Amino acid sequence: MRVGLLACAVKIASKVVNPSSFSPIHRCIELGPNCVRACSEYGTIQIPVETELSEPALLDCVAVGAVIRSLGQYEEVYLHSEGNRVYWSNDNAHGHWDVVKEDNQIPAISHSSFPWKPPDSFADALLLASSAVDAASVSIGIYGLVIERRGKLLRLVSSNSISLALAVVPGEGYPTRDRITIRPPIPSILASLLRLYPDLMLDVTRDGIFVEDDQVCCQLPLSPPLDHDLFAVADRFSTKKITAEIDPAAVKRFLLRAKALTNRHMSSVVELRIEAGNLILLHKAFTSRTEEYLLADGIDPSASLAPLLLPIELMTVPLEHVDTVVLDHLPQGVLVLQREHPTFEYVLG
Repeated sequence: MRVGLLACAVKIASKVVNPSSFSPIHRCIELGPNCVRACSEYGTIQIPVETELSEPALLDCVAVGAVIRSLGQYEEVYLHSEGNRVYWSNDNAHGHWDVVKEDNQIPAISHSSFPWKPPDSFADALLLASSAVDAASVSIGIYGLVIERRGKLLRLVSSNSISLALAVVPGEGYPTRDRITIRPPIPSILASLLRLYPDLMLDVTRDGIFVEDDQVCCQLPLSPPLDHDLFAVADRFSTKKITAEIDPAAVKRFLLRAKALTNRHMSSVVELRIEAGNLILLHKAFTSRTEEYLLADGIDPSASLAPLLLPIELMTVPLEHVDTVVLDHLPQGVLVLQREHPTFEYVLG
């Protein structure tokens, strides 16, 4: 078979493999006569692909991937099993993988209904909305990305208690009214599948998220609901009467400069204030000070607001994806950054 076909199938299957798992089956992929399969706590996946093997063999994913990546993508690779080994060869090299002994089996995906075609913006929305997820927030019950349908819109939100990320995409036809929660790496796995297979169809049930087209079938797990209603928090900052367009590249350059000047024993924060209609960023360290007036079209020339201290790391996260700053909530110590297509808001404070 062509190396490129097998390499593509292995790469996709490896998205749900967990190399650090204690369970052998979660570290492996299964090469079979008609498909490549894998499973872990991150989900179950199967990719149709024809091989020369007569029966399925469970193999270490890292070992298989290392060999396949080292071969020319347009070469032919030949596979056959003998005893407890799967042998591979091409014109110039050969080797084998030991079959992993495991009592458990990779579960079959028996779901048959896939009623929803996600919009093109859904993959981006998954990544943007999960940008505030922080593993440290598991202890306060907000570790995860929450998805809900509200009217004709689908809203996705995450938070780490200091910042909140919200994305909104068209949701007409989304197959459930229930609010669901998924945890990393599920949002990135789903986003990568949607980008690889634009024609994927999707369903959501209590058993998970199911996606399918003629090239892949995958089941991704849901997580328990969060302890706090993040949408209620997001709604508190939905007012957007005072906005200004900003230059994200200029802000990012300032933050990089400020971070480089920060003593490693100090917290990396910058001060944002509005003075005489100007948006000003200020950073002070033991031996340095840097201040910059930013172009921000739309601020009232007479407007002035007290300084707001913001963490550099959290400000850097959304800058590549926003172009507008919302100033309504600065008196409450909250900065909102946003953009359209897909609608994305990043609340910081």
